[in-house]
Order: sequence, then structure tokens, then C-alpha cells
Amino acid sequence: MPSSDMKIETGLPRRRFLASSALAACALFVSRAYGKSRSTPPGPTAAINEDDQAVLAELAAYSSAVYAWNGPANFPLHQTTVVPEATRSTKFLVLVKDFEQLALYLISERLERLGVVYAGGANLAFVVGTTAYTVTNYGSADFERATG
Repeated sequence: MPSSDMKIETGLPRRRFLASSALAACALFVSRAYGKSRSTPPGPTAAINEDDQAVLAELAAYSSAVYAWNGPANFPLHQTTVVPEATRSTKFLVLVKDFEQLALYLISERLERLGVVYAGGANLAFVVGTTAYTVTNYGSADFERATG
């Protein structure tokens, strides 16, 4: 299944809405395909710095189950204009029980707090402060397999 990464420009409301809506729709169908790309099992998150705390607060908008983990290996933050700002990287695995709530978050103004978000399948990538983040949003079955 080919990977279709998209860039969500938060400054363009109509395009952001369309891209976010497309991402939310894809998340329902694609998470299982991307579930095969998991790496090592996740562990409970522990906020290390202010950037991590800010991102965890944003992820709490649609899930209370967030873990630090080493995957996905196949979704790097590959935009060279963004990466030089980052001095470290962190990856989170998020349990999404309500995809409608995720979709509402993705089209809300709260998403703008993350800056430019790159999306592909069940993954989001962005830079906050000096940290590059990758967030993987899985449904219950894939989340259970990743954490089990």
C-alpha cells in the first residue's frame, strides 16, 4: 500500500480542514495496515521537558492513553526545512477509542499549537521547540497488539 504523506498548513483554514478531514477518514481504515510497522513495545510516558509536557497536553484532547515508544520505523520527519530545528526526537503511541473526537481535534484551532503537521496514515509528525515528534494514533485492536 503506497504511503501518501500530506502537509497540513495551519495558516490556510480551508485546506487545513480538508486535509484534516481526509486524515481522520484515513485513520479509520489505514491504522491496521500501518500496525504491521510497529517496532518495540511502548512504555508509560514520563514528561522529560516542557516540549514533552506541551505535546502530552495536546494529545490529552483526544486520548488519555499515551505511551513513549520506538516506532514507527518507516515514518521519519523527512522535511529538511523543519528537521534542523530539532536537537532530539520523541515518538508517542496513542490509543484512539473515539475517532470522531480525533477528527474534531484535527480540524480545531488547537492543532495550530503544534505548528506545521506532516501526516501519513495513522502518523503525525511535527516539531515543538527543539524536539521532533512522531505520534501514532491506533485503534483499540492495533494498540493492544503494540502494547501486549
